[in-house]
Parts: sequence; C-alpha cells; structure tokens
Amino acid sequence: MVFLGTMAFNMQDVLLEPYGGEILGLSVSETTFLTATWAVGALIGFAFAARWLADGLNPHHMAGRGCWRGLRLFRR
Repeated sequence: MVFLGTMAFNMQDVLLEPYGGEILGLSVSETTFLTATWAVGALIGFAFAARWLADGLNPHHMAGRGCWRGLRLFRR
C-alpha cells in the first residue's frame, strides 16, 4: 500500500505540470506551488489516518470518513 500510495502521489505531479499550464493557465511557479500544497495536504491526511488507526478506528470507517469530508469540501 505504501508503494502504491507513493506511486500515485508522484504520478499526479507528472499530470499536473503540463495540464496546469495549458488548461488552468498557470505558470510554472504556480503549478509548483499547487503541487507543494497538494503534498502538504497529503501529509496532513496521512497524519490523520495514522492517528485514527492508532486509536483503533476501523479502516473502512476511516475511508468513509475521508470520503465524506472530501465531499463536504467539494460542495462548497
């Protein structure tokens, strides 16, 4: 799982850089900032997941909680 997560995390940068410039109209520094922000968000998510799992939360409930919070942020 760590390998798959690392691969997915690194592959998003390959997709973000060219499309961020073309489709979103971002400069190189702006896409780099977006990637850094994305990385910080992922680290915060990993910290929450580690804490929830250490507290004994069921992994399925943890995934559901993450999806629910993501959907709530998306609606705004």
